[in-house]
Amino acid sequence: MAKSTYKKSDRFLTNLIIGFSAFILLLVTGLVISNMVSVDYSDFDHIDNYYLIGSQEDDAYLVYYYSETCGYCNLIKEDVLAFAKNHKEDVKIYFLDAQEVGIPPFPILDPTTHEEMSGTPSLITVVNGQIVQMAPGYVNVLDVLAQIDDGTYPYLN
Repeated sequence: MAKSTYKKSDRFLTNLIIGFSAFILLLVTGLVISNMVSVDYSDFDHIDNYYLIGSQEDDAYLVYYYSETCGYCNLIKEDVLAFAKNHKEDVKIYFLDAQEVGIPPFPILDPTTHEEMSGTPSLITVVNGQIVQMAPGYVNVLDVLAQIDDGTYPYLN
């Protein structure tokens, strides 16, 4: 009978290479699938001019004011995009990229507080062509999205 020429260390090395190869294959497959199902700002309608905030055809909609370089925008990006994707049929949301449109040429005011929109991220609610509410800051943006999800947001229900 022929003696086995493999040593235990050879089998360990072979198993290690096979295991590492399988891990890399699973990682690459996961990344490919993740990129296929992920969404980005470019997947949604944009407003490219401040003057168009109140002139969309929809009766009621949201305008999400963001910037790709804004740390807080990036912090909530996945939440906002998931909301936009999940509510595509019942809540219209437009995106307004601060980097593309620059500084507002006129003050954008919240009608209840009369405060000026201070920057990104902000969520503007428009009903019948009029701004009815602004939610400045990431906490307020997420709060409005949560209210819409649970049906307690008064402007879109």
